[in-house]
Amino acid sequence: MEEYKPRNVIIIAEEIYKLIPDDQIKFKEDVHEFIKNSWNQAPEALLTAYNWEKFGVIINKHINDIKEEWKKNIIDIFTNTVN
Repeated sequence: MEEYKPRNVIIIAEEIYKLIPDDQIKFKEDVHEFIKNSWNQAPEALLTAYNWEKFGVIINKHINDIKEEWKKNIIDIFTNTVN
């Protein structure tokens, strides 16, 4: 069984940001704002459920169906289910 390693929410947010299409302006703005507002947190804080929940609210706000491939890719990265 693979050992669980906490993921840094900012690294994942930056990865997801790159996948958001340019026409999804508000989604890109929200992710950018999340990253910008998290820059001064302690590295261990970026691994906590609190920050993941904050980022999850942004994901849920902008992705309520996964009909497009880019949305599926974002959900896979967010949930750490990338194959």
